[in-house]
Amino acid sequence: MGVAGGLIGTAFSKAVALVTGIRSSNSWFIFLLPLGGLIIVAAYKLFQVTGVGTKDVFDVIKSGKKVSVFLAPSVFWGSVITHLFGGSAGREGAALQLGGSVAYALSKPLKLKNNDKNILVMCGMAGVFSSVFGTPLCAAVFAIEVIGLKYFCAKSVFATTVSSVVSYTIGLSFGIKPEKFDVFQLPEINLKMLVLSFAVAVFCAGVCVLFC
Repeated sequence: MGVAGGLIGTAFSKAVALVTGIRSSNSWFIFLLPLGGLIIVAAYKLFQVTGVGTKDVFDVIKSGKKVSVFLAPSVFWGSVITHLFGGSAGREGAALQLGGSVAYALSKPLKLKNNDKNILVMCGMAGVFSSVFGTPLCAAVFAIEVIGLKYFCAKSVFATTVSSVVSYTIGLSFGIKPEKFDVFQLPEINLKMLVLSFAVAVFCAGVCVLFC
């Protein structure tokens, strides 16, 4: 799954970078955005994945929901078309949907049990996310955390870590640069800073619970 995620993430990153460059050189492409929207809607209707999103991929693990094999290509090209015409779209949701749907499709011929299928889906999400953003550790934990902490176990952590690292390595080998933010001034680590960090963490957790 790490190899598959790495290749998919690499292809997705390069495609988005390519069309973003084309759009930057042709600012008038923004006027074609409605046409791009119609093309995306037509593709989703053709492949019968209208209204299917990241939550549905999560439900594969949570409730055993099935996901169409056509979701991955629909998400891939839908995101590329959106970026080409200047639409507002991130890569996070697309990465999770790509990895999760491909992993689910691979679990069928392998005839995996539910628990192993769930872990494979998490590996798929972690793999593509890691390749696209260059964040193997974050991707390994995030793929489990976003589903629910009850899936946090040694087996799932080990599997998603392997998938993430393999995908990250493949992305690097194809020239995908990790997201990098330089921090030039770090606060001094002392008791006050630790207490404040703990307080912020508790506050953010509370806001997250209320939001969810």
